[in-house]
Formats: sequence, structure tokens, C-alpha cells
Amino acid sequence: MEFEHLEFEVEKMTGDGDAQTLARAIGAVDPDAKVDVDLNARAVKVDSWLMAEEFLVAFEDAGYQAKISKDELAREIEAQHVALISQGHELLQDLEAATMRVKTSQLAGCLIEPGQWNVVLHEQRRGRGTENGDTR
Repeated sequence: MEFEHLEFEVEKMTGDGDAQTLARAIGAVDPDAKVDVDLNARAVKVDSWLMAEEFLVAFEDAGYQAKISKDELAREIEAQHVALISQGHELLQDLEAATMRVKTSQLAGCLIEPGQWNVVLHEQRRGRGTENGDTR
């Protein structure tokens, strides 16, 4: 699985004790997660294959209020947007294919069987011939 880079804004971090507590909380959720705590920015960066919401619960359980950073939210929204566009293209292709099948089936009702060509050609000639005054 691919690791996601997650970033959280955490309130009320004051010292190294907070950094260690947060790292333990994250490690309890995902022992393989890579954690970077920036006390000055009150930010926690996590590389993990888990979803951000799972870490929000861990922060809360450890006694911290946290939220997904605005930059992270923007990336997540962009990823969802790209996924929706992709799904839209797939649906459009499915719709186009279904439309072609309907048109093909409608045309199939109008197709001339091989043995009927002479009759159709004769009627067309006769129709054109009488319109032009030709009575052959």
C-alpha cells in the first residue's frame, strides 16, 4: 500500500512531552507511521497508509484537540475531485456506448436483408422514373 502524507493542526502543544505523547498516540494507531511533530507550528505530520480520521480519534483520546490542516484538506478535496472527474468520464463512456447500442438496434430494424436488394432497387428506380416522367 502507498503511504499518504497527512498533516494536522494540534492545539495546546507546549513542549517535548507533548511531542512524545502525540507520537505514542499515533504509534498506537499505526506502528509503522512516520511522525514529525513541529511544536512551533503546532503541526503534526504523519506518513501512513491509514485515513486521517483514525488519527484524529487518537489525538482526542490522548487529550488533544486536532484538525486536518487546510493544506491537507485541499489535497484531499483535489484527490476526490480527480476521482469524481474520472468516474464522470467512465459514466460518459458507458452512456455513449449504450447510446451506440440503441442506435445500432434501431438501425438493425431498418436494414435490408440480402435477398431484398433487387426489390428495393426496383422500387427506387420506379419511383424516380415516374417522378421524372420516365415510365420504363
